[in-house]
Amino acid sequence: MCGIHLDITKRKEAEIKVIESEKRFKTIFDKSRTAMFLVNPASLKIVDVNDSAIQFYGYSKSEFLKLTGLDISVLTFDELRIKIRTAIETGKNYFSTQHKLKSGDLRNVDIYLSLIDVDHKKMLHVIIIDTTKAVEAEYQLHQVHQRFVGIENIIHYNAKSINDLLDFTLRQVIDYTQSDIGAVYYFEEGKNLFLLNNFSRDMKLSVDYNNGSNVDNLDCLSTAVRLKEAVIINEPYSRYSFLSKNTNDQFLYKSITIPVLDKDKVVSLFWLGSKTNEYSHFHVKQVMLLLETAWILAERQRLQDQK
Repeated sequence: MCGIHLDITKRKEAEIKVIESEKRFKTIFDKSRTAMFLVNPASLKIVDVNDSAIQFYGYSKSEFLKLTGLDISVLTFDELRIKIRTAIETGKNYFSTQHKLKSGDLRNVDIYLSLIDVDHKKMLHVIIIDTTKAVEAEYQLHQVHQRFVGIENIIHYNAKSINDLLDFTLRQVIDYTQSDIGAVYYFEEGKNLFLLNNFSRDMKLSVDYNNGSNVDNLDCLSTAVRLKEAVIINEPYSRYSFLSKNTNDQFLYKSITIPVLDKDKVVSLFWLGSKTNEYSHFHVKQVMLLLETAWILAERQRLQDQK
């Protein structure tokens, strides 16, 4: 009988260390408060997720394991592959993008990537950092700066008349909110009538005030007068009665209507419409500050004209 004996102690010790390392990684992966998942680098199929990712995205684990990276990314397959390859090859190991939640909402995220061995297979370890609030804060800071620029422009504008000042203010507000269309209506309470004063596109010269009891049945101008507050419409709207019929796609506009009050009475309204951008209460606050400045200057101009 002939035999060969090999000392495999070190190999066994290495295997045990690998198993223990994978167990530690699995424990950290599952218990981490940061959203993580494992992705097949070739197919981009999600092969594992932790509880934080399940909570963040809104999918159950069984639903998650049927998805690929494309199902939660706003990027195409080629765009996503290029982002991943560039991040790994350059050693940068991260990139910023947007992800879709199960609800359909978008979140700004930073993606951190690393290639790891799991069960003798190469996997992408993906860490997700939600940066939505930081991006929103940066955007709001930029908007505040732009509002100060707008106020300075309005203050230093050499207006020839009140209408000229309102025209200039309307252009500033349209640029500030990145709107496609806008108008200023005077409201005559005694006549229950909205009178077009300044506009950027085709608008009806006058619109009757609907003094209905049900706010849901009022148009945005009438609702803003009735409530004495801004009205935001970000859902598809059937029709704006004050837009001329030859205005293209008039039913596709998202809009914001901001009333200007004088002694608790609505005296005019600024209406803005956009086909792509949504409006928020942050826009309302910033635009109101612009309009207050313009209104003070308009009142001063009116008093000068009377003298």
